[in-house]
Amino acid sequence: MATLRTRRLEFTNGMSANERFGTLSNWTRTGFDRQDFLQEPGVWLTTVVNNRADRVPRSQVFARILVNDLSADRHVLIGGNLNGLQGYIREAWSEKAPQLSLWKDPAKHNPKDALKVLEQQALQMRLPCKPELIQAHLRIMLSAQPQVTNVEELLAAWDQPEALKSQLAPLNLADIEPAILNTLQQELQTYGEYQAFAEQVRQARPNRRLHWISASANSCNNGSIPSSSSSKTTMPQGIKSSS
Repeated sequence: MATLRTRRLEFTNGMSANERFGTLSNWTRTGFDRQDFLQEPGVWLTTVVNNRADRVPRSQVFARILVNDLSADRHVLIGGNLNGLQGYIREAWSEKAPQLSLWKDPAKHNPKDALKVLEQQALQMRLPCKPELIQAHLRIMLSAQPQVTNVEELLAAWDQPEALKSQLAPLNLADIEPAILNTLQQELQTYGEYQAFAEQVRQARPNRRLHWISASANSCNNGSIPSSSSSKTTMPQGIKSSS
């Protein structure tokens, strides 16, 4: 455990796991499978995947694990042949996406049920699909700064990044300020995309094609659940690589 600025970092070593059973056993043993995204908004769950260029089958297994099994805020990829690993992740997502549907029973068109499925998938991907989540994240970031004494007043501008920026400027938060604003803008963008897609679901008619429009990556899967809209690629759950 270590402290970085105002955050507490906890590292759990699961590097001994080289296959799905061992990985999921570690995930369950540490309680990460039970971490509640809504009840504990201050927890940022991140995995580190150490890829080996000489073990392609292992890379393919971990690609499927990231897509199908783990719910995390970020997956950080390190090691060798990261382009190959990201390619396997895209392949795994391409296999999974057609199997996801908003409609439990296509013969019974029920937008309310479809919206529940959409929300469940968004929470599984730990996307900010509710205003209160964005507000909670902003409150946590602001409360951690000793210069900030008017948190609730600042929270009133949670959906107005430019207004918040002008209010933060006199506090001299240095590089913390753009970090807070960038996080807020990304979450607002994702929330806007989620709401736009949800509105399509509300207005949907049988056999109508639904489109999730993202400013970073367009995705339309014929009514299937889209990948994380905040990702710079079409990979799910904010997967990032590090060379």
